[in-house]
Amino acid sequence: MIERIVTICLPVSYIEKSSKWYQELLGFKVVYKAEDYRVLSVRNSGEPLTIEEGNTYLENRIGSALFHYMPSLF
Repeated sequence: MIERIVTICLPVSYIEKSSKWYQELLGFKVVYKAEDYRVLSVRNSGEPLTIEEGNTYLENRIGSALFHYMPSLF
């Protein structure tokens, strides 16, 4: 059983433009910045959204990735 969502990762075409859009339109804050991805804080919830640019491991997948926490089953 999934206990909680750790982050949702969305592929984007242009990281700078996308990061600016999430910040200005939705009020997200950048909590970590790398060359080709950003981790954004979803308002005051503490739940992160990760956006990742172009040529990444996600480009060969359909849609987005969901990272979650599962407690040990043993």
